[in-house]
This record gives sequence, structure tokens and C-alpha cells, in this order.
Amino acid sequence: MKPNYEVKELLKPSLFDKLFKRLPSANAVIEINNLLARKEIKEISDKEFDEMISKYKFNVFSKFKKELLELYRIFLRQCFSDKKITNEEFEQIVHLKNLLRVSDKDANILFDELATDIYKSSFKNVINDGEITEEERNNLIKLKENIAISDDLAEMIESEIAQKFVSNYLDKAVSDRRLSDDELKELDRISKNLNVKVSYDYQTKQQLDKYRLFWVIENGEIPIVNVDIALQKNEKCYFSTYTEFLEFRTVTQRINYGGVTGRIKIAKGVYYRVGSIKPQRVTSEQLVRIDSGKLYLTNKRLIFVGGRKNTSIRIDKILSITPYSDGVEIIKDSGKNPFFQFNADPEVFAMILTRLINE
Repeated sequence: MKPNYEVKELLKPSLFDKLFKRLPSANAVIEINNLLARKEIKEISDKEFDEMISKYKFNVFSKFKKELLELYRIFLRQCFSDKKITNEEFEQIVHLKNLLRVSDKDANILFDELATDIYKSSFKNVINDGEITEEERNNLIKLKENIAISDDLAEMIESEIAQKFVSNYLDKAVSDRRLSDDELKELDRISKNLNVKVSYDYQTKQQLDKYRLFWVIENGEIPIVNVDIALQKNEKCYFSTYTEFLEFRTVTQRINYGGVTGRIKIAKGVYYRVGSIKPQRVTSEQLVRIDSGKLYLTNKRLIFVGGRKNTSIRIDKILSITPYSDGVEIIKDSGKNPFFQFNADPEVFAMILTRLINE
């Protein structure tokens, strides 16, 4: 196989090159490149190669190690282009390695680098549907033999890519902050087919459990919570938490005085004020704590059991809700709108109540 090198023009000697009667040093690499471009690698003898570079009065292999490695890489890439290294190509690779004085370490690094890229690309294409058929597995085994990649390296590549594929699928599945039955089944199918053991840290598991609960609340049977209060017949509790019961109340902040006034001078330093002074109240709407206790959400009503009083709101009396990060405001069809403040998953509470209102 003739290498894919292009013939390049030699550099002209500079003034100093002429004065010192020397060749431009960069021409050493150019001449090696041109020799590889004109002849097949196996036709280049060690004697011919060494004689060509002997005219350069320095160690070409040390000075231009990086450039010579690139020449070696070019031929390696050409051999790998059909994803198969033949015996003839392998012999040429070894001969070129010796000509360019490429160390075993550098040669192995370059070989594994290119083989890895090819195997990665092929394995990604194989698993793009989330499974590996028997035919595809046999083709991968054949590819490993063709590009002379070790089993350990191939296994490491497969594990890395498969793990990333499963992770990307999960990220896409929960992009809507929901995890459905079908998505869980597909995740299990992909994991088994790709031999990936799915495990999560505590924080990730908590988040996935929440996304799973979100989907169940919207599409399945809402989980029932056992409570310590008496419920009505066929009444089920779905949520309970300790809460602060607040309401918007009109609060007077201060009193200003105003009105039309004037004064008349009677004597030096003595004035008589005329007019009237009327008090002006400055008020505002503020959330005021009414009570604290426990809140229960059932399929029929919202129940508050407090230290001062108990109260309940039927679901059909709730027009809408306004969720916040630390609680929920209940908009009723009449009367004051209570605000229940708590930190135990207000989002879950709001989702359950929204579904109950809409049913």
C-alpha cells in the first residue's frame, strides 16, 4: 500500500546556511516525507534512509521527534481507514517505525489511540438503539481482531460508552421532571441489554423518586398516607404535614395627622392655631399567623387540626391555589383565603390538590 504523503518543496538555504555551508534543518523532515511519498515503505531500505539523513549534521530523530511521530501517525491512520490491519500493513507499520526510530512506547500509544477512536465510533453506532444483537456482537469481536485492540481496552471502552448512553437516556427521560412507567421499563431494558448496573447516590435517588411521584400523582393512583385522625367513609388521605396557618389581615401600621390648619400672631412668640387636625390611619394587607398544627389533604377535603381550633375546607369549595416555595395559598369561593406555610414538599401538595380540584 502506497502511503498518502504529498511531495513538498525543499526550503531554500538562508544567508547563514550558505555562509556555514549547511542545509536548512527543516529539509530533513521534508526529504523524509518526500521519500515516503515516492516509494512504498517496504521498498525503502535502512541504508537508503540513513544515507539520506546523514548529510544533516545533527540528530534528526531527536530534533524532529514530534514531526516524525506525525509522519508515523499519518500512515497508521491510513491503515486504520478500512477498520482492518492486514498482515502486509502490519509489516509496513513495523518497518516505518524502525526507519523513523519511533520507540515502542510511542508506537503503542499511537496505535491504541487510533484503535480506540475506531472502536468507540463503531460501538456507539451499534448501541444507538439501546441493544446489541448477536450479529452486532460478532462484528465487534471481528473488529477487535482486525484492529488488534486488546480485550481489556475494548471492555473499558464499551463500559464507558454504555454507562454514558444510559445516563444520557435518563437525563432525557427526566427533562420534564417526570419519570413514567414506560421510561422506567425502557431504562431497565437498555441497562440489561448493555450490561450496565444502574446505581445512584442518595441525592440523585431522592430526586428520581420525586420525579417518579410527580408522574404517579398526575397519571396513576395517588399513594395513600396513614393518619391518626378519624376520616369519613371512603375518605383517603394523600398528604399530611405540620404547618403554620396564616391569613391576610388588614393591619394598621401608624397614625398620621392632617387637615387644613393655620395660625394667627397674638403677641411676640404667641400664636393662635386655627383649623382642625384629623387622624389618618395607614393600613396594609399582611400575612398574620392564626394558628399552628397539622394539615391533612384527602380526596374530599383539606383538614387543619390546630392548637386553637380545627377547620376543614371541602375540595369543591376551592377555586384555585397559589403555590410558593414554602407553602400554598388556598383560593376559596367565599371567605378569607388561608395560607398554609410548611417546608415538607409544597410542590407535591400542590400537584395532588390540583388534580383533586380538576377531577
